[in-house]
Amino acid sequence: MYELSKNLNSKINFVGILSNEEVIKRLSKHKFYIHTSLYEGNPKTILEAMSVGCVVVVPNNRNILEIVENNFNGIVLGTAHPSKFLDVIEPNINGKVKIPERLKNFLNKEKKSIKMKNNFTEFSNYLLENFI
Repeated sequence: MYELSKNLNSKINFVGILSNEEVIKRLSKHKFYIHTSLYEGNPKTILEAMSVGCVVVVPNNRNILEIVENNFNGIVLGTAHPSKFLDVIEPNINGKVKIPERLKNFLNKEKKSIKMKNNFTEFSNYLLENFI
């Protein structure tokens, strides 16, 4: 992948293996999380991105649709074709954000809930504080 990106003169950063804390730290610096995988079991990265308030942009995939509802808690595309992702991201780059109101409301209200329900450390702390 590194050689391919270099040959195509692409601006891609390969960061290697990251700790869970570093993944959350990096995700929290971004507005969007683009998930391009066509096949997925239980996409933890989507939950992590949602837990820090990222708008998740995902392809139409049965397992992903168990987590992401289009224009409610993410944006579901009909395909994983790169141009479709660009259609969502490009207006944001140009300052014309097209995030549906329902999705904005969800991100503002539900960040903490998603984080607590899907982050082992947060959930463990909750159990310790409330039940032990």
